[in-house]
Amino acid sequence: MNIPFIQFNKFGIMVSSGLILITLVSLLFKGLNLGLDFTGGISLEMKYEQKADLERIRNSISKIENSNFVVLNYGSDNSVLIKFQSDEELSINAQTVIDALIIVTEWNEFRSPNFLMIKKAMANPVIFDGRNLYDPKQISELGISYHSIGRPIINT
Repeated sequence: MNIPFIQFNKFGIMVSSGLILITLVSLLFKGLNLGLDFTGGISLEMKYEQKADLERIRNSISKIENSNFVVLNYGSDNSVLIKFQSDEELSINAQTVIDALIIVTEWNEFRSPNFLMIKKAMANPVIFDGRNLYDPKQISELGISYHSIGRPIINT
């Protein structure tokens, strides 16, 4: 079998050069669109029993100052993906209402939060700790209901 590769090398160089030029022009005008993996942030996947109300979720999250987020359905109408871009620190003020704090990671950032600020932002202060990071008695002394895996529930 004889394939004349050399015969098409000029055509191949022209096509490759054209594609490289298009790529460079695109990068120049649009720049890179980096995702959460490169810029930092949080991706939260939630599944509801019924169809998720995206507007209600967006309105709840929009109460957090400086929050750069995207809320969208993925897979089905009751599966929601929430992406928080961490351009700045999210600030929580007195108008922010958080329903619950759910801990599902052991990252160092979550080992010593400001519980008084968290309590202030919660309508009914409750923490669900899936990693047993905190001392139940210390949390209950602050007036926060604390639920953890394998330990008794401590209500305030």
